[in-house]
Amino acid sequence: MTYVFACILGLVLTYIFTFATKKLAFSVGAIAYAGGRSIHREPTPLLGGLAIYMAFLLTSLFIVVWGDTSVMSSVWRSGWKLVGLFLGATCILVVGLVDDLKPMRARTKLAGQIVSALLCVGCGYTIHAVDLPFMKSFALGWFGPVVFVMWVVSIVNAINLIDGMDGLASTVSLFAAIGNGLIAWWLGHPFIALFSFILAGSLVGFLFHNFPPARIFLGDTGSMLLGFLLAVIVVESNTQKRGTALVLLAPCLLLGFSLLDVFLSVIRRALRGKPIMSSDLGHIHHRLMNRFKYPRRVLLVVGVFSFFTMCISIGIQYCRLYAPLLTWPLLSVAGVGLFVFVFILGYLRIDWVRAALHDRVDNKFMFSLLAYLPKALKGVDSKEELIGELDWVCHALKPYEVAVYDESNDLVYFYTPNEPMTEDQPFHQESFRKEEVVLRWKIPIRHDNPKHCDLRLIWHRLLALFVTRYCVLHESLEAYSVGHHTSEGQEVPNHPYQPPQITSFPLS
Repeated sequence: MTYVFACILGLVLTYIFTFATKKLAFSVGAIAYAGGRSIHREPTPLLGGLAIYMAFLLTSLFIVVWGDTSVMSSVWRSGWKLVGLFLGATCILVVGLVDDLKPMRARTKLAGQIVSALLCVGCGYTIHAVDLPFMKSFALGWFGPVVFVMWVVSIVNAINLIDGMDGLASTVSLFAAIGNGLIAWWLGHPFIALFSFILAGSLVGFLFHNFPPARIFLGDTGSMLLGFLLAVIVVESNTQKRGTALVLLAPCLLLGFSLLDVFLSVIRRALRGKPIMSSDLGHIHHRLMNRFKYPRRVLLVVGVFSFFTMCISIGIQYCRLYAPLLTWPLLSVAGVGLFVFVFILGYLRIDWVRAALHDRVDNKFMFSLLAYLPKALKGVDSKEELIGELDWVCHALKPYEVAVYDESNDLVYFYTPNEPMTEDQPFHQESFRKEEVVLRWKIPIRHDNPKHCDLRLIWHRLLALFVTRYCVLHESLEAYSVGHHTSEGQEVPNHPYQPPQITSFPLS
């Protein structure tokens, strides 16, 4: 009864806190805008994880103080592990909050994730050994804390990776939390079962706001918090007793969707010659959107798959204890289900593999260009030189159209290829505004073509670089035109800068 009450209380508190979180996100500017990899079309507040954290914390404190005696005693016996769970969760929440307010560098986020995991290690969390079916357990010894940190960081980034569609990360995490709570309750871990059911209830409360069409997003605040909590409690629930082996397959299946997406992303990017840490539009939810068109249908498919992996995970724990001979048939069912799901996504098609290998050279060029330009543009000290760099990029990547308008709405640059665009050719159109400078662009794109989707993301980032640098140059020229003093103390006459009317010119 305590678990049911904790689940309901977490649901109600998260539902209520989310209203306040929306207002807070708008007031501090933590908003996700359309464009880039985003599927949504309206500005949507972030920081949804803050509501989940507050509900999780308050519900846990209430149950610990006034809950059932047996559950309370189990929680208090956990001692420093209870402290470590909340210290790590608070640390990862702060990292996510900062990133939602002002995007952080990847290495800085990674450092914050490692610190959060180390706080847990300092409070007694580790992985003593791992256990695979029909194989001897592998003792990790002193390497156990290192593996624990690697596991936590991996799951945090896996959940963060799938948070690309309304309700997706929340739904996947919900089934993982329910399955983990059932396993922990069955194996006699009241401490972990309690927090699993609180998290499950909180996610249901948040899904009332996050279900498509979402009115608030988890943001990095929420996705990293969910990944951290799941990584920690899943390890604890699937370890039989203190010092015994972790049943590795069970937690991997509980988090099957997110881990599968990470695995396929690594394989896909390696085949296509892309950096492993780069972003793209080839994730599972993107493919499901291309196939099923509507976010709610995609969420239904993901929910069914997550329910399937949850049942298999629970079944593996049961077979391990009571029916070892049934483990292999159960794993065979899991393997067939996984194969069917991957086949439906189209990852096993020979033509897709051939196309990926065919695009390797072009992809390497595009990403090399993306790595080169940020440093190259820092050395540009005039608008004419900047426009020359933009023109070089246009001739190299050949968009349909690129136009730059300055703060006076005058045309500064315009590019169009020699071959005019026909009406039946698909294209993607966006505009990028920074201060008073506007950049409009069209590129040929088919949303079912991975190469075209990569090109769309690259153009979005490239043009953001150019517009940002254009504004910096404009501000420096304005400061110069106001007048400055020479070493002799004489004022230099004011010469306002007039942007040239530049059209595209051939590459040398």
